[in-house]
Amino acid sequence: MSYFICNDEIKSSCDFPQDTIDTALGIYEVIRVIDSIPLFLQEHMDRFFQSARLLKLEHDINNKQFTNSIKSLIDANRLTNGNIKVLLPLQVKSSQLFFWICSSHYPTVENYSQGVHLASLQASRPQPNAKASGLPVREKANEILKGSKLFEVVLIDESGYITECSRSNIFFIKNNKVFTSPVEHVLSGITRQKIILICQQLGLDFSETSLSIQELNKVDAVFITGSSTKVMPVKAINRIQFQPKHPVTLNIMKAYDALVAAYQGAFQWSKY
Repeated sequence: MSYFICNDEIKSSCDFPQDTIDTALGIYEVIRVIDSIPLFLQEHMDRFFQSARLLKLEHDINNKQFTNSIKSLIDANRLTNGNIKVLLPLQVKSSQLFFWICSSHYPTVENYSQGVHLASLQASRPQPNAKASGLPVREKANEILKGSKLFEVVLIDESGYITECSRSNIFFIKNNKVFTSPVEHVLSGITRQKIILICQQLGLDFSETSLSIQELNKVDAVFITGSSTKVMPVKAINRIQFQPKHPVTLNIMKAYDALVAAYQGAFQWSKY
């Protein structure tokens, strides 16, 4: 990263307040950039402002400022592929909005082909529909992931139901039916929203249904979704094995890649 943006001003990365940012509480978004195009930009902006409303956070930021900062950051850094993080910290004045290129770790071809391993954690986020940083549950998940071969951590609420993952949404397939936790219990991920739309377009039997950890062994296949992850098949959660190459999962993966390609082909900055 050569430059970051704070309050519409392009600044050198030498002045980036890394120590403050790393521990900052606030609302944030992570937007994936592919071929210099910010993926699903409008949806990310909508969720950003929704998070601010849910946390009753006052600000004077609008869509135009948000969009112009994203474009300026991409242009200034000549960014082709990567992730942009947007943060509105809670401990500083509400108008202080940061945009920067954050570290990105994308899955490998083998991950998509063979599936990944997950572990479970008894935890939940206090206000799941708001995308907030600095939460204890994320720190606990990061401790589990550190130094392990695990890809993600599945969160189990106090009633024993699977809600979401620490950085992803999770979907299940049983008898060719696709389901995921009800939206009121999870962060409504942008990719999650697109997958639900894809399920409807493919004519799949889909529902928002809670699944307990005790019922997990009755599921045929599992996949997780996220901006960096896209659609990732799961090979195992704890010691329970699944079908990473389930035909329904493969069809959804293919449809999502097509959706991304169509979005890129139609994208125009002038629309924002």
